[in-house]
Order: sequence, then structure tokens, then C-alpha cells
Amino acid sequence: MRVTNRSTYEALKTQLGNLTESLSEANTVITTGKRINKLSDDPTGVSQVVDLRSLLKNLSQLDQNISTGKLWLNAEESSLTSIKDLSLEMKNLTVKMRNDTYNASQRKTESERVNGIIKQIANLANATVKGQYIFGGAKTGVPPIVLDDETIPTKATYNGNNTSFSVKIGQSNDVPVGLIGKDTFWQDYITVDSTNNKVDFTEEIVDGHNISDLNAGDGVNLESTTLEVKNYGALIHGTPKGAFEPLRFLWTGNDSWKVENDPGYDLPEEIVGTADGFNVDLNNDGATDIAVTLDKPAAKVNGWVEFDIFPGKRTLTATIPDGQYKAEVLSEKIGQAMTETSQTSGYGIEYKVAYDNTEKKFNFKDDGSYAGFIGFNLLWGTGENIGKSIGPDLGFNVEDVNCALATSDEDVELFKIDATNNSIDFEEFYDDGTNSGELNATIASGTYSNISEINTAIEKAMRDASQMGGKRVEYKVSYDKNNKRFVIQENGAALKRLDMLWNTGANSATSVSETIGFDPTTDYSVTLPTSDTAVFAPFTIANTNNKINFKEFSIRNGESDELTAVVPGGTYNTGDELATAIENSLRTSSKNKVDYVVSSSGNGFTIKAPGAKLYRFDLLWTSGKDSAESIASTIGFTTGDISTTLPTSDNSRGSYITIDSSNSKIDFKELNELGKLSKELTATINEGIYTDPDDLASGIEEAMEKVSLNKIDYKVSYNRDTNRFTIEDNTTALKELHLLWKTGTNNSTNMASILGYDNTDDKEVTFPNSNEEADWGLFRTLINFRDYLEKNDVNGINRTLTRLDTQYAHLIGSISDIGQRETRMDVKNKIIQDLNISYTERRSNVEDANIVDAIADFKTRETAYQAALATSSKIVKMSLVDYL
Repeated sequence: MRVTNRSTYEALKTQLGNLTESLSEANTVITTGKRINKLSDDPTGVSQVVDLRSLLKNLSQLDQNISTGKLWLNAEESSLTSIKDLSLEMKNLTVKMRNDTYNASQRKTESERVNGIIKQIANLANATVKGQYIFGGAKTGVPPIVLDDETIPTKATYNGNNTSFSVKIGQSNDVPVGLIGKDTFWQDYITVDSTNNKVDFTEEIVDGHNISDLNAGDGVNLESTTLEVKNYGALIHGTPKGAFEPLRFLWTGNDSWKVENDPGYDLPEEIVGTADGFNVDLNNDGATDIAVTLDKPAAKVNGWVEFDIFPGKRTLTATIPDGQYKAEVLSEKIGQAMTETSQTSGYGIEYKVAYDNTEKKFNFKDDGSYAGFIGFNLLWGTGENIGKSIGPDLGFNVEDVNCALATSDEDVELFKIDATNNSIDFEEFYDDGTNSGELNATIASGTYSNISEINTAIEKAMRDASQMGGKRVEYKVSYDKNNKRFVIQENGAALKRLDMLWNTGANSATSVSETIGFDPTTDYSVTLPTSDTAVFAPFTIANTNNKINFKEFSIRNGESDELTAVVPGGTYNTGDELATAIENSLRTSSKNKVDYVVSSSGNGFTIKAPGAKLYRFDLLWTSGKDSAESIASTIGFTTGDISTTLPTSDNSRGSYITIDSSNSKIDFKELNELGKLSKELTATINEGIYTDPDDLASGIEEAMEKVSLNKIDYKVSYNRDTNRFTIEDNTTALKELHLLWKTGTNNSTNMASILGYDNTDDKEVTFPNSNEEADWGLFRTLINFRDYLEKNDVNGINRTLTRLDTQYAHLIGSISDIGQRETRMDVKNKIIQDLNISYTERRSNVEDANIVDAIADFKTRETAYQAALATSSKIVKMSLVDYL
């Protein structure tokens, strides 16, 4: 086949074009130094190059961020270093100014210098970088520290936010570089030491008392006598009022002290002790309330110790343990310190101190566990430790704060005696076999405010009636506080039997029985243990018949364990001899020091437990552990165990309060923790007869809680020792409670008077809260320091030194933190530089050409191109006519 000239020409042109393009590409590689100059050069390599370029661009941005961050950190470090130096200057000034060689005038002069330092530190705290404030967190457009007065500032306020200004130093790694001024110039902790670890406070309870006029005589040396009150909360009755003499204790010479002039504590007739002293349990809780110690023992029988108990407040000082505390922990420590102090030296009050994290304030209150608590005063302004008080650190002004609970002003009238309930019919049966016949006692009419008064009135009425019958038996009426029951018993040894004729007596219709808890439809007969079989002297006592097992039931001490009396062995020629031996053995074994009386008359024996110590005693003739060796049959007891219970109320009774439409209202207002005073609220208590004040207290609680706008958990309590009510908030939700006895809408039908409140006055209860935020910061410390210097307050200057120590250390910590952040950025910057080199090398390896190889390649292609041109010129020699 013939190849035309034109075909040959076209083929040569194509080949030459390819060689030209190849030569051009080789030339481009040499010119640009890049192996890849377009996508077709290496599609995979191009993708790698694009990724590497993006990474390098990001590294460049991070490098810029780090430069900006370091600029901020350097500025902050410079500013804080200057502030630290100024703080150190103030520390040195504090040390100098607390020295006694400086006078008031010199300190006042230095106060002007401190004022200038405050403003200088504020300017440093408002430092900027490129127009942005560096201590305001992420809020960089406004000054973070604002002084309330440019001339003499009294307060510094933080105006930034709590989010740090940060820079990005990694894909998901930000470093905060803008410090938060609130964290830098304030602390959320405080140092407590000897300059601020005291809380002076007073406590007051209804009829709270102290001891005075300790005296001794008749063989007891006063100078060797020491009295220690271990529980002031138990001192609820005073000796000076009325006709009471000082409370007196007489040494019996027989391991006990006789009690005289008990003002209402229901003490036993004798208390256990030695010639070296004795302990007094006033409230029957098993613990010592008053301890009396004699360095020189009582020298003779009837030697005595006496003292008065008089009304008064307790002034106490709580010491907070040294340490650094956050607010919540500090509040707990203060509450614990006050509680421990109260328990050891005060009225045993338990305190709660809370911290409001929103308002930055502290709140003080008792927990309501002590029913007779009137209130307490925080002596921030007048306490003996005012220079060491923690009050200013808690946001309290330097003035006392009173917390008076809403407690009755007077004793509540519990028992109303009139012609409808003033009678007691009873009959006495004597040892000689005779009886009195029915006796009729009349209790003096009136309103009795406490248990002791009604007890005394009943005793007198029965004693007077007994005297009219010819015998004059002494009676003792006691009250069981735990079970809320009355006990009537003989206080001597004249009776063998006593009948209370509640139902069959001539005056049963007007009996006092129901008022004091007895069933008015049932008579009550008590027969003391008497032999049921005749026995005759002489009596022979040996190991086989010398035991008496018995139990005692005391109002004060409850039920005893089984007790054992051992009668001395021998032959007793008369019943009286054996009676005396049995009597002595029972007294020796008695847990409650009961003066048992055993008598022998006719052919039998009678055993009595006179006095006011027991309301029941059991003779365990058959069930006792020594029943096989019992003396029972020897003295004529053959019918088994004998339980003797004295006349005791069938039902619990403690009051007799009638609530009806004339006295069922309580008007009040609530001031909540946000400072909002509620409208007038009215609680309506259910009408009825309340025979227990605790039931009435519960009814008041329920009624007040029902209408409370703030959902307050109220606590209403009644103190049976003081006969008064207390109304309080059982939480920390209220700042104030206003009882509107006078100004309330229902002032004519409120229950003020029936609860013992003065209805001519409103009663406002304030729960102590900090006056302002607890401010633990450098500015507050320096402002106070300036004021202390102005007032020549050396105690305040001492306190300032501790504050500045804490804040100086805090500044050092902040500067150290800046250094750590800078170090972190330097490390990150080194990593970025290393990555930049690595990424650049990787990109170069992929993208850049080997120049030597490129030149050689170019020469090869150039030679091929020149050869192709030469060859083509020889092959193609044709004219235009040939081409056409």
C-alpha cells in the first residue's frame, strides 16, 4: 500500500509534538523545582500535598494563637507580680503598725497610704492587652474590678464572668489564658487562727439559772468545798423566789446526803454520796448536773452544803479549730464549736450554722431540740473576744445580733380548779387496826401554772383533811414526767391501807380525779403487804430462810433489776426484833435508798415503802431467784408474789386547755430568705379540749404550716418544766417570723393569752443572717486594714496580717499557675515546630523534584527531540504541491 506524503507528514508532526511537550514538561520541572505541577503528574501525590498544605496552614494558626496566649500570660504575670509586691509591702506595714511604738496619729497617716495602694491594685487588676481586659474572664470588654468610690473606696465588685478567655492550641485542646478576677483576687476559703477563731454568745432559757452563794457549815469546811455545774440546762427552778431557802444537803454519816428546800426538782429525800462529796442529778437523766467535792471530808453528821439557784443568762465562748475552710465546712465547724461549748458550759443547745451559696451569707439558729430555749445573742460587738471574733469574716457588722425565739412571756395556766373539780374523798386505815372513815379534802380553787403547784395544793388538802380525822398523815403527790401521770402516796409510815373514793365518795361529782388523770368511775384501794398467816416468836433465821427478793419502781429511775435483801441469821425473840432486822436489810439493798418500814403487830408483819421515791414495789416471794431460801413463810406470807402499786393516774394528763372560737387564731407574717415579707396569714387551730400541751403544740404546727406561703416546717414545742410554748421555724428558710398578737386582724380572738404570750405586743423573731456577703478577698482585707489604721484598732491590724498571708500565698499560686500555662504553651509550640518540619519534609518528598535527575532527563529528552528534527528534515522533502 502506498503511504502518501501527507500521511507521513502528519505522523512526523504528531511525534514531534509529543517530543516537544515532553521536553516542555522536563523544562517545567527544572524551572519550578516541583515534581508535580498539575494533577495528571501524580493524582495520588497531589492528594497528599493538599492534605499536608492544610496541616501546615493549621499549624501556622496555632502558632499565632500561642503567641497571643503568651502575650496575655506575660501581661498577667507582670500585673500580678506588681500586685504581689504591693501585698508584701502591706504585710510589712501590718507588722510595723501592730507594734506598740506607733500611736494613733501615725497609724492614721499610714491609712492614707493604704488607700492609695487599694486604687493602685485596682488599676493593675484592670490591665489590658490590645484593648481587652485580661482579668475579666471571657468578658473582656469592660473593666473587671469596680470600686464603689474613686476617692475612698469601701467595696470592690467583680464585673467579669466566670468563664476563662482561652486560645486553641490543638484540634480539641484549649488553654485558658485570661484569668478570672473573682478567683484571682478573692478566695473561696478562709484561714482561721488565733486572730479570728472566737464566737462569743449568750444563751437564755425560760427560767434559766446560775449558781450563787455557795456556803457550808457544821463540820464542812467552805474553803475546801468546790461546786461544778456540769449541765446548766438542768437548772430550771430558782431558790430565791417565793419562800424557798437555799438548796441544802446534809451529811447523814451513812453514805448519803439529805436534801432540804428542794425548789421543785423532785429530788429524792437523800442522794448517794460520801464524806468527800456528792453528785446531783436534777433532771433525772442519769447524768451528773452538779458535782460537789470536799477536799476535807465532812467532819460530823448534819454537816451541810447549800447554795442558791438564781435566774440568769449564760455567756459562752466557742473556739473554732484552726485551719483553712471553705464556707460550707466553716459553717459546720462553727455549729459544732457552739454546740460543744453549750453542752459543756451552757444549756445543752444544739446549733445549726448554714451558708447560703447564692447570697454568700451565713445563718445561725438552734435546732429546736431544747423546748425551753428563749434565744441566743451573738456578741460580735460586745464580746470579751471581740478582737478575735470571726463575725466580720462571716459578713456580720461589728454589733451584737439577737435571736429571740417566740417563747411565751408567762407560764401557761395548765390546771383550773374550781367548785366543779376541787374534791378528794378518801379513807385511811392505820397500823393499829382502826380507820378514819371517809375523809373529804377540798383543793384551793385557782389556776395553777405548773405541776409543782397543783401537787402541793393536793398534798395540803389531803393533809388537812387527815388532821380533821384525827391522825394527820403526811402525803406526797408526784408527777411522772415520762408517762405524764400523777402518783399519790403516804409520805410517812402511819398507814396500812389507803382508799381513794373517786366513784363512791360523797363528793364524787366534784372530784379532781379526771383533772389529774384518774378514772372517776373507779375507786382505788392500796393495801400494803401484810402477813396472811399468823406467826409467833421466837423466829430462827438461817441460810435456808434469810432472803427477800424484790423490785422497786421509781418515778425518777424506773424499774429496778431484781434486788436481794439478806436478813442476818440468828434467833429473834420478838416480832419487833425481826422487823427491825428485815427493815435494815431492805434499806441496805434498796437501789433508790428507800427507808423501808417493817412492823410487827398481833400475829403478822407489814412491809411499807413510805416517802415519795416509789410508786410501786414487788415482793417476789415465789418468783425470785432465791425463793427456795425466802423468809416469806417465816413471817406469815404464803399466797405468792405481792405487787403494791400506789394510786397512779389511769390516763396521761398534763394540762387542761380549751380552744374555741374565742381563742383559736394566730395571725402572722413570714419574711423569707429572699427578703420578701408575706401578707398577713391566719392559722385556725382545731377547737376542743386539749389535755396534753404537746397535742396543742402539734395542732398549732399543722395550722401554721397549712397557711404558710413559704411552705415552712414550723416547730411548736412545750416545756413541761417551765410551762411555756415556743414557736419557731424548724429549717433555715425564714429570716423573720412576725406573730401579730396586737396588730393582727383577729387580735380579739387570738390564742396569745392561753399560750402565755402578752397580747398587747406583737412578737418578732429574727434568725441571725450575715449583714452582707462574706468577702474573703484582697480588696476587702486592704479596705478593712485602712479602716483599722484609721480607728487605731490593733486587734484588727493583727487580723489583717493573717488575711494578707493567705492572700499573698494565693497570689503566688496564681503566678505559679501562669508559669505552668506558659510552660504548657512552650511545649506545644515546640511540638508545632517539629510537626511543621515533618510536614514540610513530607510535602517536599512528595512534591519536589530531584534537580540532577531532572536535568539529566531534560538532556535526554532534548537529544531525542534534536534527533527527531534532523531525521524528519531528511525524510520529508516535498513541495507544497506534494503536500497538497
